[in-house]
Amino acid sequence: MDQKNKIKRNVILDQLKQESLETLKSAKEQIIPDKKEQEGNLQEDLREGHQSSQTPVQETSQSNQVDIRRYQALQNEIEDIRKQNNIEKEQKEKKETISEQKQQEHPLVEPRPKRSRRFLSGGKLQAERQKKRVENPLPPTG
Repeated sequence: MDQKNKIKRNVILDQLKQESLETLKSAKEQIIPDKKEQEGNLQEDLREGHQSSQTPVQETSQSNQVDIRRYQALQNEIEDIRKQNNIEKEQKEKKETISEQKQQEHPLVEPRPKRSRRFLSGGKLQAERQKKRVENPLPPTG
């Protein structure tokens, strides 16, 4: 198993080395293109430019139409967003008014504090105890 892992790792490393060299070669070509390729590209561009059936005036009018359509689409989106915002505001206001009405119908009742047990009956109990108070004789010690 260990040898197989080493072999696989070596194969992968070799592939990475080759790929990195290939990317460097292609990067050089991308940065500094060959003069022959540049001339060929220029000639192709010129051919395509002559072959285009539209005149520059037609191209500008088409681009203007596209711009106008985009502008109209954006305006429509803005209107839709405004309508949505208005609807959301109306819904919030309705909810608030409903909650206010509910609160007015059922006002909050403040909880009463607990009655003190000693306050009203405390004095009476003490008086009764003193009336009933009897001295209990203590058992003799010794």
